[in-house]
Amino acid sequence: HIARGDLLAVAECTPEQLTMLERQAPNMIEAFVQLKIEEPNARVGRRILRRFVQSRSTRGPNRLTDDGLKVLDRLHRRYATYSAYPGRPLRFLNNLLEDAPQEKLLGGADVTEAFSRESGLPRILLEDDALLDLKQTRQWFGERVIGQPRAVDVVFDTLATVKAWLVRPERPIASLLFVGPTGVGKTETAKALAEFMFDDESAIVR
Repeated sequence: HIARGDLLAVAECTPEQLTMLERQAPNMIEAFVQLKIEEPNARVGRRILRRFVQSRSTRGPNRLTDDGLKVLDRLHRRYATYSAYPGRPLRFLNNLLEDAPQEKLLGGADVTEAFSRESGLPRILLEDDALLDLKQTRQWFGERVIGQPRAVDVVFDTLATVKAWLVRPERPIASLLFVGPTGVGKTETAKALAEFMFDDESAIVR
């Protein structure tokens, strides 16, 4: 009916779903005119976020500063690559505006604090002006995981790479699998990394 023009249909799907449909029902796919919707670039993405804030003006003033907008965009493009843009930052922004007092003007620090709270990432990795003391950080891990220098080096190098913004854009930061027999320190290494990542008090700041 769609191919003959008897029925008008508008549909949407993900790239993964499209691949599956091309295998299972190629004739149905050919009946549609395909329009590929790409993620917006940084400039357009910030326009979308700003327009969303303006659309909420009936509930209060324009409550997000330009700095806050830039920080929100930067953090999501760097750390929230598991979800397509702008869906994830819009959900985050909606929650941020909902939770903040109506009269509060939200800046970069407010966005960073909320993102840290939601993601579990320490502010030392999120804030560019927070300097990570590499020597003390390496010593901090070495004191908690004894006898596994290679594992400690890999974890330390990963953190240093993230802090230096040398990770690949639009990709996960790192995937670590600690392998070894029971009792060699896999869990201790993982727990030390988790403590550093999710407890600001453990972060070594200079």
